[in-house]
Parts: sequence; structure tokens; C-alpha cells
Amino acid sequence: MVQCPIFKLTHVFLFVDWIAYNQSKEMKYIKKKTAFLALLVFSIGWALGFSYNSHKSSSDISFIRENSSEYKFINPLLIIDNSNIDFEEYDELQSKIQAKIEDLKKDGLVDEASVYFRDLNTAKWTGVNEDALYEPSSMMKVVTLLAYLHIAQNDPEILTEKLRFEYVSDPGQQYKPSKNLSTGMYTARELLVHMIVDSDNRSMKILNAHRPDKVMEVFKELDLPMGFSIGHGFMSAVDYSRVFRTLYSSTYLSRSYSEEALKLLSNTNFNLGLIAGMDGEIKVAHKFGEHTFLNNNGVVLRRELHDCGIVYKPSSPYFLCVMTKGEEFKNLEKVIAEISSLVYKELM
Repeated sequence: MVQCPIFKLTHVFLFVDWIAYNQSKEMKYIKKKTAFLALLVFSIGWALGFSYNSHKSSSDISFIRENSSEYKFINPLLIIDNSNIDFEEYDELQSKIQAKIEDLKKDGLVDEASVYFRDLNTAKWTGVNEDALYEPSSMMKVVTLLAYLHIAQNDPEILTEKLRFEYVSDPGQQYKPSKNLSTGMYTARELLVHMIVDSDNRSMKILNAHRPDKVMEVFKELDLPMGFSIGHGFMSAVDYSRVFRTLYSSTYLSRSYSEEALKLLSNTNFNLGLIAGMDGEIKVAHKFGEHTFLNNNGVVLRRELHDCGIVYKPSSPYFLCVMTKGEEFKNLEKVIAEISSLVYKELM
């Protein structure tokens, strides 16, 4: 049985107390007793504080592992989740983000906004309404990218497989591809590039239909929510951060494929969100998503626009995800840009 360190300290104090009383004058005894009493109080406080902090850190940190049936003797660690821990050094940043969102709401630019910031070197984070659920829409194209690159680690030929692309118009897409592929045969890699750089919905559908099992496997292994119902969101900014965090740390893909994926994401053509709010020289690997909700008569109920990714600020890269709901895409673009600018300037 392990004894509590507080009881051990008490025994030591009593022993020294007895020696001091028998070997010293009364004044000397009182001074020593006072000093040791102060030491005892300090030690008790330290022991209790250490015990509390140890309990807090162990209960507030969770581990997301791959849990793949491919392995029998290992279970790779993908992410350490500390989303239940508050970091006081970011309290001021959180307050400024909250104030900015309230101002943007008052101006009628946004109905709801969520922000999740995470320093990728220290793993410290802050957020505002970061657990609220949204429709990620095109942001899920990164999951498809992960699926194909994960297959390619053991079967590189998957990327050179030819798939048939049928050109059809996509009127529901607000931010249309800057270029369109014509009907024909394309490699999986070519479709992946078109899907990410131009956010092409048709490419994603073809790729998902070709390997739906692997796409679903990524959702499962990264512990991403898969529930979906029209009119209701299913993913938060915190949830989505796992996709980019595993790429940055190269815990799901090999280093070379993680590098390839993030390089591709840094070439996306969408520059109306995170990028619009910062120095144009800063590299950003990101993916946006848009969704329009209509009623049965085709009337717009609301729109959502999100932009999330890694901002490669020199010496201290960070992940930033801004998810919004409102009436007009133009207004939501401005909201994301202003929040991105606020965070970028605060960290300068």
C-alpha cells in the first residue's frame, strides 16, 4: 500500500519538532517550528496541486488511434485531443474574436459563426462556438484525397488508373471551377488535382464512386462524424481540424504523401476567405466549403460558407477554421476574411 506523501511529511515534521525542543532554547524552538510549519503547508499545497493537475490532464486528454484491421500488433496514434483544456494565454484572442463576431452580427453580415484556432507547434488552442455543427460540403474533398493517397502508399498504381469523366453542368455550385475538364478518360491523380485545386464536384463523385469503401474508412479511422441529414449540420470546426492536423504531423499518410497533399491544398484557387485576410506572401494550405439550403419551392433559407486550413506563419504555423451561416455569400466571404485578418495581426 502506497502512503500519502502528506502523512510522510507530517511524520518528518513531528520528529524534527521533538529534536528541536530537546536541543534548543525556547526561542530557537519556536523559530524552527515556524519555519517547518511553513514548509509543511507549502508541501501540502504542492502535493494537492500536483495531484489535481495530474488528474485534470489525464481526464481532459484523449487519444485517437487508427484502429485499422490491417494491423495485428500495432495501433498507430493519429491525434492527441486536448479540446477540453483551456489555455489562458489565448483568452485575449478569444475575447477579440468573440467581439468581432458580435459586431459582424450587428452589421447583418452573418447569422452564426464558429472559429477554431490551434498553434501547430504547441498544440494550444482557443475557439468561439467551435463545437457548433455545419454542412462541410466541399471540405470533404480532402477526405477523398486522403483515401486515395492512403491506398497509394501500398498500391501506387491507384493514382494512374484511368477513370471516365463525364462533363455535366453543376448549377448548384456557387464557386465554380476556373476551368472544366471535357468528357474523356483521366487518371485518378488528375481528377484529384482538379477536385482540390478547382473544387470540382464531378471529380469527387467519380473518385468516391470508384473507392467508396476507402473513403468511409478514412471517416472511421479519423473518428470523423458521418451522420448527414438535409437541413442539419454534422461537422464542427474542431472535428474538421483532425484532417489537417494528421496531414501536418504526417500521422495518417507517409511524409511524402502528406507533403504532396498539403502542397496541393496550398494551390487551391479560392482566395476569398482566409487568404484575403492576411499578407499575400504567406502560404496557406486550405479548403473551403459552401452550401445553400432551399425550401420545397426553391426559396433560399440560408447559406453556409467555410474556409479552414494551415497558415504557414514563419516559426509558428497555425490551423484556423472559420465556419459561417448567413444570407449572402459575399457577406460571409467578408466575415471569414475579417476574422482571419484579426487572428493574423494578433499573432504578428
